[in-house]
Amino acid sequence: MNLDACEAFVTVARERSFGKAARLLHVSPSAISVRLKALEDECGLRLLNREPEVSLTPTGEALLPHYVAILARVREVSSLADQLAGRVEGSVAIGASQTVGGYVLPALLESFRAAYPKVSLRLEIHNSHDVLAGVDHGHLDFGLVETPDVGRLLRRRWMEDRLVLVMHPGHPLAAKDVLQREDLLGVPLVLREGGSGTRAVLEAEFGQEELRAFATIEVGSTEAIKRWVEAGTAIAFLSDRCVERELSQETLATRPVAGMSLRRWFLLVHRSEPFATSAAQAAYHFLRHRSDQADIAV
Repeated sequence: MNLDACEAFVTVARERSFGKAARLLHVSPSAISVRLKALEDECGLRLLNREPEVSLTPTGEALLPHYVAILARVREVSSLADQLAGRVEGSVAIGASQTVGGYVLPALLESFRAAYPKVSLRLEIHNSHDVLAGVDHGHLDFGLVETPDVGRLLRRRWMEDRLVLVMHPGHPLAAKDVLQREDLLGVPLVLREGGSGTRAVLEAEFGQEELRAFATIEVGSTEAIKRWVEAGTAIAFLSDRCVERELSQETLATRPVAGMSLRRWFLLVHRSEPFATSAAQAAYHFLRHRSDQADIAV
């Protein structure tokens, strides 16, 4: 049995999209099609309807949980073999939101790499929604996200984070020591895209209706948001971890907003089944014990 073909089927079945499955598996959509055809030819059954939209056939519905179980069992056997041999090697795929992946993990993972030189690391940076999907579907061994809604995944508090309001140092708002909420209305606000943990925090604080009072600009990159704010009249709420350099160089300024404290937790998330490799297990525990709240599961 071709395990790549099994994984392609499971991923397409869950995503209902050849393109999304291809992106998650880091192959082309045509490669996904080839793998699915091979699997259907092997079992002599049609598993998916391709048109008018991707859907499971009754046979596919019946076989899907068995293919999921096969993949989980293969990962379990691989991990057990490494443990019995006393090996910490192989590969680990970690997903992280932009804030965690861009500003927190690099130094920690460099320390992990030094401690485990035989481990091959892959860090994928997506918004929190896509990280959760990757972990849930098994393409990522575990993830670090900013949103508290993690579905059926197991989660653990990892590090506390604070969002701050940033602006150009010459912005009119920077002339005030403390801002009021009404000072922000009508000011261009640069936001991350839907599915971002940072965006979710702001939606919870302001609500959809109040957010619409801003002249919002949607940008899918934290770095791009910083450059945008540095260039002109827009403001943004970003993790204080993301703007340490800009604040020290005085290319950005920050001001408190009265009555507003935007704090959140970065969460370490994983599936309930055993990790696929000893490398994944070692990386998870390495990061877990470098957290602010290593023993709090939520």
